[in-house]
Amino acid sequence: MQSELIMKKMSCGVLILNAVFLVLLAGCGKPPHPPRGSAQSKVENVAEIKADPALAAVDAVPYDLLPEDWPCWRGPSQQGHAQAGSLPTKFSETENVLWQVKVPGRGHASPIVTHGMVFLATADEAKQLQSVIAYDLKTGEEKWNKTVLEGNFEEKRNIHHKSTHASSTMVTDGKQVYATFLNDHAIHVVAFDLEGNLKWKEVAAPYISRFGFAASLILHHNLVILPIEHEGGGCMVALDRMTGKIVWRKNRGSYNSYQTPRLMEVNNQQVGLLSGNRQLTAFNPLNGEVLYSLDGITETHIGTIINEGNLIAVSGGYPGQETIGMEISATTAKEIWRNNEKIYIPSMLVHEGNIYAITDDGVGYSWNLKTGNKNWKSRVTGSFTASPVDCNGIMYFPSEQGDVKVIKLSPEKYELLESCMLGDEIHASPAVVENTLLFRVSRKEKNGPQEYLIRVGNK
Repeated sequence: MQSELIMKKMSCGVLILNAVFLVLLAGCGKPPHPPRGSAQSKVENVAEIKADPALAAVDAVPYDLLPEDWPCWRGPSQQGHAQAGSLPTKFSETENVLWQVKVPGRGHASPIVTHGMVFLATADEAKQLQSVIAYDLKTGEEKWNKTVLEGNFEEKRNIHHKSTHASSTMVTDGKQVYATFLNDHAIHVVAFDLEGNLKWKEVAAPYISRFGFAASLILHHNLVILPIEHEGGGCMVALDRMTGKIVWRKNRGSYNSYQTPRLMEVNNQQVGLLSGNRQLTAFNPLNGEVLYSLDGITETHIGTIINEGNLIAVSGGYPGQETIGMEISATTAKEIWRNNEKIYIPSMLVHEGNIYAITDDGVGYSWNLKTGNKNWKSRVTGSFTASPVDCNGIMYFPSEQGDVKVIKLSPEKYELLESCMLGDEIHASPAVVENTLLFRVSRKEKNGPQEYLIRVGNK
């Protein structure tokens, strides 16, 4: 069950044109890019690949995850819910810090944890190196650092100022770790074993960057699944986790979207969910076939879908802005409420039937998941890119200004318990393991910004 909850090189004949575009997202400026949909912004759709049931349906190599592992984006539940017994509610750069270690390069990828090791994707923009690093969970000691790709970084104008060349969070099955990077106008996926031995590296599909790449990998049975959505002609891809062979690939619409899919059990069936691209799409993760879709959703979604039972909530912000509650089954979805609020980059969180969210620019909301009724709205100091985690009714929400808001989850009112300063910037989301929190933090130092991986816990 845990494996279900978590998660060839293609032909070189695909033409990739060096495209630039006219309009960034609202408020981000207007560099001289050709218009959306122009000939320069298109690549040919990649060839669809029909799933091989023998590769997709079974776990040829069983997963080996431990109950305390944090194996993927937003943890085992894919919703930021932690099972730790007691996390600290007060910490700082010196207080309740178990260890901290410098991280080379820069990235917004969150840490993942398995078998007492922490794994992190990072990128050195000066040297143009994209790498995977492994640390010892107990001590912070670097165990290995492996370069995945070198050179061929996107031009700065094609990477949003809030993005990096290592923004996608890794995933693990407890035997191998998997990472993905945008490089040389394509999306690459790589696998290492826990000792740092390269197992495979493959190109999943071409990619035209408007802002960079941010979707994270998920696992299902033998598959590593990844959406690759861009206005040049996107797709969704599943690779065999042991070999890297593309098991299936399905074309998607031609819109920029950056959401990581959710896997849910719906009516005793595993369903993949992805919003954005102007629709909610439910798909069979074994073969990529669309089960159903619901139109009426804006183009770009970033935050991951949340749910309790068969009730889900999605939010997006370009070109429209919306937060939508839906009731889903294995065969259909029905919208039950909608508002015009935009929870854009940070994912939302659901706790005991209520949604908790903070906008990019620091407005906090709580809604009832079933009805959409607003519980409260409050100004929250700071701006936000990271997504929150919660433990025992306490939410930890890092701000871009380097402090972590510790918030009691209550539908009655916004209740800030502490604001814990860890550095000058935080863009990556935290991980929770063994009653501790892991944060990726940037600090301004004499030679420029320096990233740290920090483990916080009650001493």
